[in-house]
Amino acid sequence: MENILEVKNVCKSFYQGSKEIEVLNDINLTVKKNTLISIQGASGTGKSTLMHIMGVLEKPTSGGIVFDGVSMTDKSDKELAVWRNEKIGFIFQFHNLLPEFSALENVMLPGMINDAWKDKGGRQSIRDKAESLLREVGLEDRMNHHPSILSGGEQQRVAIARALINDPVLLLADEPTGNLDRKTGEVVYELLIHLSRSRSKAFIVVTHDEELVNKSDCLFHLKDGGLS
Repeated sequence: MENILEVKNVCKSFYQGSKEIEVLNDINLTVKKNTLISIQGASGTGKSTLMHIMGVLEKPTSGGIVFDGVSMTDKSDKELAVWRNEKIGFIFQFHNLLPEFSALENVMLPGMINDAWKDKGGRQSIRDKAESLLREVGLEDRMNHHPSILSGGEQQRVAIARALINDPVLLLADEPTGNLDRKTGEVVYELLIHLSRSRSKAFIVVTHDEELVNKSDCLFHLKDGGLS
């Protein structure tokens, strides 16, 4: 199986005044297509920091990230921004949908700032893709609704469709069911599993939900700066 992401000897430290605080210590992880990986850890163990590094939102203190065969070490901030938009989809606990836009418009937004769509038919192609994704996540009758009149589960499904609009190879989900009730959370997690299989994607999910963790392909624990 092809490696989508390689985390190599990653360390991350922050400074509080003159004191250095080590958050991540020698993290190694290989992620392949068609896999859903869960990461667990107590609050403050560095899960979000690790997600930010894997999503090239943040650079490690040492070590490196190889993404789809390409090293991220020497990329400029501008190059990393383009890479994120084209290669990585992000799903957050609180959806982060823009309230003034419809579900369809929210899904279209990442495509509107991706130059690759200029060669694929432009705005109409983005719209067609967004409509297809919303149908795939079961929201064909909610496309023109604004977030304020969507349920929490529906908003999260819009966020999932939005994360897929640029056909990324990796999706990073930070507590995607943490703000949902049990039944709705199960629906969302089953959708993530389905998409990882049907679309040959790699998913990395930070979650505290033990039942949902059991449905993933691999489980890692982050503790004392290390991943096991």
